[in-house]
Amino acid sequence: MKVAEDHAKKASADASRLAEELRQEQDHSSQIEKARRTAETIAKDLQTRLDEAEAAAMQGGRKIVQKMEQVRCGFETAGGMGTAAAPPQSVLCP
Repeated sequence: MKVAEDHAKKASADASRLAEELRQEQDHSSQIEKARRTAETIAKDLQTRLDEAEAAAMQGGRKIVQKMEQVRCGFETAGGMGTAAAPPQSVLCP
């Protein structure tokens, strides 16, 4: 009878220890999952910001090219670049 009681106490202690380990692992898993979701959200936000910055840079680049074209056309019409080798102004400047 004493041996059976000792086995039961040992089994109960093992079950309690295993239950505590399981709880700790579940807590750890929850923390890791929360961190993963947070990192995923940050990555999506950064990708959106990068896409917006790239689009703004492209738009800014287009505006600079247009402004340079206007300056060039104004310069050509003022006679600053009129050479025989230059294409007709109607081709270069609208």
